[in-house]
Amino acid sequence: MKKQHIFLLVLFLSGGFYSINSYGVNYVNELFNKANKEYHDRNYQQAIDDYLKINSQNYQSPELYYNLGNCYYKTDSIGKSILFYEKAKRLSPSDESIAFNLQLANLKVTDKIEPVSDFILVQWWNNLVRSIAADSWAVCAIVLLWIGLMVLLFFFFSPSLNVRKVSFFGGAIFLFLSAVIFTFTFSRYHYDTTVKYGVIIYSTAHIMSEPDDKSKELFVLHEGIKVRLLSSSDNYNNIELPDGKQGWVEDGALGKI
Repeated sequence: MKKQHIFLLVLFLSGGFYSINSYGVNYVNELFNKANKEYHDRNYQQAIDDYLKINSQNYQSPELYYNLGNCYYKTDSIGKSILFYEKAKRLSPSDESIAFNLQLANLKVTDKIEPVSDFILVQWWNNLVRSIAADSWAVCAIVLLWIGLMVLLFFFFSPSLNVRKVSFFGGAIFLFLSAVIFTFTFSRYHYDTTVKYGVIIYSTAHIMSEPDDKSKELFVLHEGIKVRLLSSSDNYNNIELPDGKQGWVEDGALGKI
């Protein structure tokens, strides 16, 4: 409890807000600034409404989702708070403020589910690949590629044997690193496009054995639990919990990341 109080104090003191800098439309800027002011005036629901208006215009950014997560946290909507923090984290996985507030919100989740542990090298690989967005990995790979090609020019055109040796090995190293980073890029892109997650946003969600409300109830989940989406049928989603359990939950109980 003491640790949770410290988290709350830091969140309160920091205000927890980004300034918008990615939208060129005056309407969006004005609405974003209006929503920020409403948050600071403790008009949390009005701030949520205005942020959602921005999102409904097909605008998305880690700043927008982060601020929505803060608003829902302040209104004790823990499920939706975690949902939007997760959305923000997916766009900006290395942002420390997002990670901190997500950790803070997860302290309020009722269900404590221990995930199945992967092999340590698999964990290391996944953590590394998912620590940076795919486009950031791609930029790093392209930069390394160009450096490698530029260094190799000395190999072809330098009259000095020593320079040619150094440039050959130097260029090869940069090209190798570029290839490795491209692997990270494709792995992260594959994760973003094929592996889907959601968050339970109902206070109580009944997990069924089949996509039918008359089927057997397997267990109950509470808001805030992050689950993997396996498939969907009618108004139900087949989900998998961090511990490997599976079941079906109705559409409305789940917010998709």
